[in-house]
Amino acid sequence: MNKVSRILLVVVAACIAGSMWAATPREIVNSLKQRIAPDKRTAVWDVKTVSQKGVLTIVGTVGTVDLKEAVTAEFQKNGYNKFSNNLIVLENAVPEGKRWAIVKLGLASLRCEGAHSAEMATQAIMGTPVKVLEYDADDWCRVVTPDDYISYVPSSSISFKTDEEMAQWRKADRYIVTTYCTRLVTEPKGDETITDLTLGCILEYKGEKKGWVCLATPDGRVGYVEKESVESLNTWKQQSFNADL
Repeated sequence: MNKVSRILLVVVAACIAGSMWAATPREIVNSLKQRIAPDKRTAVWDVKTVSQKGVLTIVGTVGTVDLKEAVTAEFQKNGYNKFSNNLIVLENAVPEGKRWAIVKLGLASLRCEGAHSAEMATQAIMGTPVKVLEYDADDWCRVVTPDDYISYVPSSSISFKTDEEMAQWRKADRYIVTTYCTRLVTEPKGDETITDLTLGCILEYKGEKKGWVCLATPDGRVGYVEKESVESLNTWKQQSFNADL
C-alpha cells in the first residue's frame, strides 16, 4: 500500500468514526437540558425534535430567548447545519412595557401554579424585581425571581415596569426596611396605614420630615416611616455582614 492509499484510508476511517460517534438530535437536546435547564423550577424547557418535510425541526417551548439561542448554538456545534429552530419563547409574547415588574406588597406569595390553592413556590417582599414570562392583566403572571425561581404571582401583587422605568428604579435613591415589621402611614405619627412593611422591603426615598422618612412604593403610593426603621440602601449594602451574629 503506497503512502497516498494509506492517507486516504486514514481519512475514510476518521469519517466513519465521526459518523458513528456523532450525537443524535435527541442526545443533543437531553445533554443541553442537563447542563442549562435541569430544574423545572428555574427554567421553562419543553424541547423536542421532529422531521418536517425532510428537515430537522426543533419544536416546543422555552422561557427565554437565551435558551432558544443556546439550542441553535449546540446543534451547530455538533455539526448540524441544516435545521429549523421553531421553539416558542414565552417572554416574546409578553406585551411591551410588561416584561418587568416589582413586587408592591409587603410580602407576596408566589405559587407553583396560577391558583391560590396551589403549592407555595417562594415568597417575595416589596421591591423585589421579577422578569415576566407570561402576562395576564386580570389573573396570574408567570415570573422569574432574581434567584431564578419560576412561579406564578397575582398581577395585583406586582407593579409592571418598562425597561426605562426599571432603569430609573435601580438608579433611584432607595431605602430598605431594617426592622422586623412596620407600617407606611399617610402622615408622620399618623394612624392611617398605606401598607404594612417587613424586613428587607425596598422603597424609593422622597424626603424627610421630623424624624420620619417619606418613601414611595413601587406602584407610587407615598407615605412615611419612622427613620429608625429604615436605612439608605447604599449605606446598608456597604456594611460588613457577620453570619455568626
